[in-house]
Amino acid sequence: MYTTNNIALTLMALSVCLPFAYSLNCWDCNSLINANCNDPFKEDDFAMADCNQKFLPHFPNQPGTICRKIVQKVNDEYRTIRGCGYLNDLGQEIKPGTVLPNDCIKRAGTFSVLVQYCSCNGKDGCNHSTHLIVSSITLIIPIALILSYIL
Repeated sequence: MYTTNNIALTLMALSVCLPFAYSLNCWDCNSLINANCNDPFKEDDFAMADCNQKFLPHFPNQPGTICRKIVQKVNDEYRTIRGCGYLNDLGQEIKPGTVLPNDCIKRAGTFSVLVQYCSCNGKDGCNHSTHLIVSSITLIIPIALILSYIL
């Protein structure tokens, strides 16, 4: 038999799992301006940006829907840039609510140019670490196990 506590706990768990309004917050910094944007990242020095409120002039109707971390090396000088992303790796818009696999891509060019960019949208601030991790599933599984045990 369901008790009031079990019903309340179930509703709270479902509210965490269901996206009511899509808004992603990402770390927003550039190591050229503040060296703490590099790895190891010192998040106390920065604020997160609401990507739903950030637009680019050449994409005026496309809010940021992913977090991105870019590490670039040009002539042995490294720079890390963290912020909102607007398009996937193929240059296509990402529909709000579409969960992307955490992915990093490396590109090398001539004259000692190297770029690595990582994209994620699984949780707020997911562009903080060296290795981006999936966190939604790691939250949902324990909640489901607890609910199955209680109910």
